Amino acid sequence: IAGENHGLVDVWIVKLSADGITEWQKLLGGSEYDAALNAILQTDDGGFVFPGLTGSTDGDVLPGGYDFFDFWLVKLSPESVPSVEPFVQTGVLELFPNPAQAAVSIQISGAVAAFSLSITDEFGREISQQTISNGAQINVSTWPNGLYWAKAITSSGQVLVEKFTVQK
Repeated sequence: IAGENHGLVDVWIVKLSADGITEWQKLLGGSEYDAALNAILQTDDGGFVFPGLTGSTDGDVLPGGYDFFDFWLVKLSPESVPSVEPFVQTGVLELFPNPAQAAVSIQISGAVAAFSLSITDEFGREISQQTISNGAQINVSTWPNGLYWAKAITSSGQVLVEKFTVQK
């Protein structure tokens, strides 16, 4: 991931599909040397955990290092890609611009005045949960670059899901 490293050496985690396609990737570390050991396990909650070594006390590493290298245990949150309820969608959820830099407009085609909107990041962490007017903009200027999922639920129970990217 060019231009996103934190320090001397970072940990690069990549999740591949069964076909070898990159599903997501993440760089982790601080300003010094950080390394993962050759093991990663999926946890009962669907997340991942791996051991490592770090010389950093900043960035993604909690402060408090006491020696040249410290043991580092990293837990990634469970994946949670929103799923669409099992009924036919009649509307279309539009997000634009995509990729977004400062704000993203969110609109459902048809006569929908307002809807519930939840946005999760690529690791399933909920970033935003609110009721918005159709066509409203969401400020994403402070969000990190990455893939996000918008899930809209209308008053009639219709669920629409769309992904978008924040890229600055």
